[in-house]
Amino acid sequence: MVITENTKIKDVLKSSNARDAKRFLMYSKSRIISEMVMATTVKKMHAMAQGIHPESGVRALELLEKASKEQEKFVYQIYSEDEMKKDPEKRDVVIMSFPVKEKSPFIVLCAGGAYESICTFGEALPVARVFNDLGYSVFTLNYRVKKKGLLPKPIEDLARAVSFIQENSERWNIDPNRYGIGGFSAGGHLVCEFCTDTHGYKTYGLTKPEVIFPIYPGLIETMPENKSVNRYCITLFGEHYAEQDKQRYDVIHHVSAFPPAYIVVCKDDDTVPYTSSVSLADALKEENIPCVLDMGNKGGHGFGEGRGTDVEGWAERAIVFWKDLGKGIYK
Repeated sequence: MVITENTKIKDVLKSSNARDAKRFLMYSKSRIISEMVMATTVKKMHAMAQGIHPESGVRALELLEKASKEQEKFVYQIYSEDEMKKDPEKRDVVIMSFPVKEKSPFIVLCAGGAYESICTFGEALPVARVFNDLGYSVFTLNYRVKKKGLLPKPIEDLARAVSFIQENSERWNIDPNRYGIGGFSAGGHLVCEFCTDTHGYKTYGLTKPEVIFPIYPGLIETMPENKSVNRYCITLFGEHYAEQDKQRYDVIHHVSAFPPAYIVVCKDDDTVPYTSSVSLADALKEENIPCVLDMGNKGGHGFGEGRGTDVEGWAERAIVFWKDLGKGIYK
């Protein structure tokens, strides 16, 4: 079918293997929200969430249509049945797979949503499409959200996703030893936590990612105190959190194990201060970790692939950065 900005999302997800994806495009524990999203068009989605550029939405739907045609299954629960019985919330921890034909490294993308929801449709899918076009297999992760005292559960979910993908590498024809991770806003915070020397990949016995893409990451220790940040902290640490809870999950002072980073942000971000990204870049430079800060003036928050913003094309530039790392250009 020809997909336009007037295409309803549900019209693309009619095949049996695509129906499982419905709840995880704009994930919330409320099924009503999922049903509303399915019934709307790309154009209306842009009106509801300004960060979703209509063309990005069209490309996201084209990616989903391609996945439903080329894969017998592309939505996978990553925990065992026993694990899901013990913790029913793990049933919604899934990955969506978007492999390419040629053997490639893989990338895991974690959309944001303040750990209350997960905006995969507007953030992760358009970027997955870019990375696919550049020859990289991509997986989007739906991690646990919306619970007071949430950490470290989302970190566990990301670790399990990486393990699951590596264990099933032949299924998708990927190189299990080469991978990158990227995240947006809360997802940016998540992938940063995954790279810390305190709660990161080493904790789970995993190999180091070759690269990380934090996109407007919401790092608690760099954000000013206000009602929104307090609510964010309650979600992460619990109702009666203390300063030591924030310090325990401090990213900025625990970056020694970080891989090289390509960080993207715009100065007019009114949700997460752009200084959060600047602080991360400064911390990495102090540790002599290769880092690029791709910073624009205009683009706001939630721009995903950045179409129509000052950082448009960041995903292509991030892949160039990754390739240049392999050439020894960054030392």
